[in-house]
Amino acid sequence: MGWGAGFTVLSGASEEELLVTLHMNGGLQAQVENVLAAEFRRAKKLAEEKRTELERIAESLLRKKTLSAEDVLYLISLQPRFCLDPPH
Repeated sequence: MGWGAGFTVLSGASEEELLVTLHMNGGLQAQVENVLAAEFRRAKKLAEEKRTELERIAESLLRKKTLSAEDVLYLISLQPRFCLDPPH
């Protein structure tokens, strides 16, 4: 079944069948690899752009072990030099 924009949905009885399909169909495998590579580049760029916020969240997680959605939103909204723990 196609989803448009070049996407195809594969379904089979097992993961092994899907892997065989990818292996046997070089064009499909190339498409999958291209999509994965493009999405990896996009994720890497986003992580680089949001590095300050990610580090702030990571530091808070190391201290507190868990964060609520409100905590994360608070940490993301802070200006870089005003990094404080979320209020509680």
